[in-house]
Amino acid sequence: MSDMIGGEPIAPDDVNQQLFCYVTESIGDDTGKPLVQEHNPDLRIKDNAEAVQAQLDYLSFKVGFGTKHYQFNSGSIVTATQYTGDKQELLQNAHKHFIHVESFLHGLVKTLLWIGHNYIDSEVNADAQVTVIFDQSPLIDENAERMRDLQEVRDGIKAAWEYRVKWYGETEEKAKAMIAEISGEGTEFTDDELMGFGDGG
Repeated sequence: MSDMIGGEPIAPDDVNQQLFCYVTESIGDDTGKPLVQEHNPDLRIKDNAEAVQAQLDYLSFKVGFGTKHYQFNSGSIVTATQYTGDKQELLQNAHKHFIHVESFLHGLVKTLLWIGHNYIDSEVNADAQVTVIFDQSPLIDENAERMRDLQEVRDGIKAAWEYRVKWYGETEEKAKAMIAEISGEGTEFTDDELMGFGDGG
């Protein structure tokens, strides 16, 4: 402090006041806690990772992929069987959409055939059969399913024409005709012949 004329004390400027400040070592209460305290919280990595995964599960569920489509820490390789089991909700949604897409594509192609027959070339068959076969390999292991169906044909559980209808999109009549042509009699065929099915679309 400095005295001016009249004996009134005048405080120094704000910057110089800091030279005269005194900070106590404890909080101004009766707790006795130090004024400066260490703050070192846990990172809670597991809790944060689970929170991110939960949000991803909510997202994938809302868009129809199921709750296990996105994995925050996914890095392992799973088998096709395990993948299919974990993706049941996705498979169900995919099959549901297949029905609508198949109907749309069928109507679109039939319309194009009608236009072709009436406006482009009368030889275009407007009544041609249209079959839509979806490739589900990203969703299921088609090779494994195909081999299972072949085994069922060999065991007599499934007819060979059913196999051709399912995997080659043939009509029942055409599938039976192809089997008759391949086997010679239409009732017996070898494993090599079964594996050779497929060129008669």
